[in-house]
Amino acid sequence: MMIRLSNVIVIDSNTEGLTHRIDLTPTKHGRANMFYRGEHIGVSSEPLFASARWLLKNGKADAMDAVETYRGSTMSMRAEVGIAAGKAVEEGDHGLRFRNYKPPPSHGRSRPMREAA
Repeated sequence: MMIRLSNVIVIDSNTEGLTHRIDLTPTKHGRANMFYRGEHIGVSSEPLFASARWLLKNGKADAMDAVETYRGSTMSMRAEVGIAAGKAVEEGDHGLRFRNYKPPPSHGRSRPMREAA
């Protein structure tokens, strides 16, 4: 289920697991630094989706857990980790829309987000 409330987007089902907070700080070009429990986990233009993939990849969350992104004290987005990890944003002729996430090819340098060093 997706619910849009002004500037907050919620993608959730009946989440009964843990809730994981991702703190965001702005960078250049519409991207955000992502922090989980004080650890810088990367930079992305899709921080909800990228952080959900990071949580799963690093064994920090189960698919049924929730992930919330915050800008300061304001929650900006919330989703079930497993749902968010499988989504991306695509810009088309009619604006932005959700699409299924496709990992980049394993060859080459392209990555969905820059990992913190």
